[in-house]
Amino acid sequence: MKSNTLTLISLGIFSLLLWSQCTPTLYVHNTLNTPLPAKKGDFKASYGTIGPSSYEGTTLEFQGSYALTDKVAVSGNVLTMDWTKNNEVLSGRHRLIELGAGRYFTFWNNERGFPMGRAEVMGGIGLGNGFDNNIVPNIFRENQFDYRAGYQRLYVQPAAGIRISVLDATLALRSSYVHFSKYEKLGQNNGVLEKDRFGFATLEPAFTLSVGYKYVKIYTQMRAVHPLANSDNWLKVTDIDLTPLSIGLVASSWQEKRRDRPLVVVKTPAAQPVLPASKPEQEPVEPSATDSVSVLLPVAGSVTTICIRDAGAPDEDIVSLSFNGVYIFQNTILGRKFLCTDVQIVPDMENVLRIHGISEGKTTPITMEVIIRDGKKERSQYLRIKAGQTEELRFVME
Repeated sequence: MKSNTLTLISLGIFSLLLWSQCTPTLYVHNTLNTPLPAKKGDFKASYGTIGPSSYEGTTLEFQGSYALTDKVAVSGNVLTMDWTKNNEVLSGRHRLIELGAGRYFTFWNNERGFPMGRAEVMGGIGLGNGFDNNIVPNIFRENQFDYRAGYQRLYVQPAAGIRISVLDATLALRSSYVHFSKYEKLGQNNGVLEKDRFGFATLEPAFTLSVGYKYVKIYTQMRAVHPLANSDNWLKVTDIDLTPLSIGLVASSWQEKRRDRPLVVVKTPAAQPVLPASKPEQEPVEPSATDSVSVLLPVAGSVTTICIRDAGAPDEDIVSLSFNGVYIFQNTILGRKFLCTDVQIVPDMENVLRIHGISEGKTTPITMEVIIRDGKKERSQYLRIKAGQTEELRFVME
């Protein structure tokens, strides 16, 4: 019986010691701002909330970014928190403002040339301050202490992710150095019991997922925090009860262009601006042709389907195609998927399909696959042309 009593007393004292070590919330790990733009003029703005999870109060977080050039973006963050705990006996607040800038990159374009892959390296500085109070009990009475602090934070943050119309997914890693230029512990009558200056470093991996459609999405971010240096100082101002989770709404620009519907040659021959095949330079809608190469193809039907795509990995090759002097594809980016349209074959004459190279994209020359569907028969033509060069395919009805 005596042994059990001693055990209960020991557990009670141990619990009180743990309670007495409750940490004030003077430093908050806010949401990582990951702009991931694609081009100049891209922007992103978000409104959300983060922990603390077990407190009652208001937490508002506003973040924004803007791409100043095709390489450089800037960002800004504002965080405000007010909370109460222990049935409103205790209260606290936190304020943080940050400014950042960095370099961004794009990769993994889709068939329309839209960069789904994004990467960036951002860095910046933040200014924050906090106030919190705690009741620290001991065996005889309870003591209430107030804590107030101000700090500066420097951070570097690489990130990479994907953006599609309905979903964004981002992985980021923020490395921060935080310097508390002011830390005070106050007793009764606001007497200063402790005054200090210190710093620490942290590493914060984060995963952000946004779901919605193009311009507006709901986001959530999950984070982990690891102190890299001076972990005792970090624990001195960080309440580990804060949940490393953020949720909110994000609005952003969307630069993907719709695929233009190609013009189709009208079926009445008299209405077509048909020009002599021997004088392609007189066509009013075609650029001047240089180094032209002709291929003659016999067809059986009056309607032929023409399909084009990039013959290799899409690299933003741009071409224009005309049939009998009328554009069917104009300034079209070659992608992985076929683009197709039907043309009307005019009997008793050579029908001319001209393929003109506009831009060679990231690699030279322009490589493309052209499929000619004549009824059930299908032919494939693989072409290699340079920017400014024109190749001709001539169709004659059998």
